[in-house]
Amino acid sequence: GKYLALLDKNGEIISIPPVLISKKTMIDESTQNFLVDITASELTQGKKLMFLSIYYFYSLGYEIFTDPNLHKWKEFEDGFKEIKISGKEEISKLIGLKLEDDEISKNLRKMGYNINNLSIRVPYYR
Repeated sequence: GKYLALLDKNGEIISIPPVLISKKTMIDESTQNFLVDITASELTQGKKLMFLSIYYFYSLGYEIFTDPNLHKWKEFEDGFKEIKISGKEEISKLIGLKLEDDEISKNLRKMGYNINNLSIRVPYYR
């Protein structure tokens, strides 16, 4: 049969997901660069896992290099999805607390959200 395999630039097999992970790609304390291979049976879930992984490694201080075709996924262009809100009352109703504007803004920013007037940009991992 045919199998999907990931090859390095020299044509050597480094992975046959999910069957084989090569010793060549084993990670240890001296590892400086690595590839994260995401395999999913559903594209939407694969995208979610990919962005979650990107944010996780970025939060650890890693530099992220992605596939140049990533820009084609407009719904995930910068890792945020935008939610329009009608005002403070809607937020209070949603979270079950009555907070002042500065408290709302401060707490949403702590959770990684971007706030701009009546829209909240929710990070993909939320």
